[in-house]
Amino acid sequence: MQIYIYDKKNSYIKNSTLKSKVIKKIIGINEEREIYKSKYGKPYVPNYPNIYFSISHSYDYWVMVVNDYPIGIDIEKKRDINSFDEIIQLLHKDEEEYLSIHRKDFFKVWCFKESYLKLLGVGLNIPLKSFSVVQEQKFKKSIGMFSLRCLYIVEGYEIVICTKKEYDKNEIEVIDVNKFLKDKK
Repeated sequence: MQIYIYDKKNSYIKNSTLKSKVIKKIIGINEEREIYKSKYGKPYVPNYPNIYFSISHSYDYWVMVVNDYPIGIDIEKKRDINSFDEIIQLLHKDEEEYLSIHRKDFFKVWCFKESYLKLLGVGLNIPLKSFSVVQEQKFKKSIGMFSLRCLYIVEGYEIVICTKKEYDKNEIEVIDVNKFLKDKK
């Protein structure tokens, strides 16, 4: 599995064209029209049914994961939240209870949930209360048949992937987008 990471502070690339440039370079297409979005905004390439990707961004970082089956990724910068009490009311009761004790884990809970929704390709169109990523005061390792995994690759940020397959950390390749776009022709 490849995870592409982009540090916006140290880059020469415009964010608006980044996704398209990376996707086109990975799969070797030249035409912009070959990249589409689903009804919920998930990007896909119809002529490449075995290439799946998920994209997320938060503050200075942008991440994209590419695989040969559906996958979801989310990144969030850890920070203070002004409306914490209102936001956790949107979550499952198990998560509310967990976060009442472990407030610092809010962004981890959020990334677990959003990576799962991105894998499904539905965005935030499924109620956040309808499923939980914690059980008995611990994070779940899976939801149904999907595996959840935290990645510790950017200090101060939570990053979670959701996949059909459980990955060992040695099977995950982290690629700097700036170097990737400069090096690969």
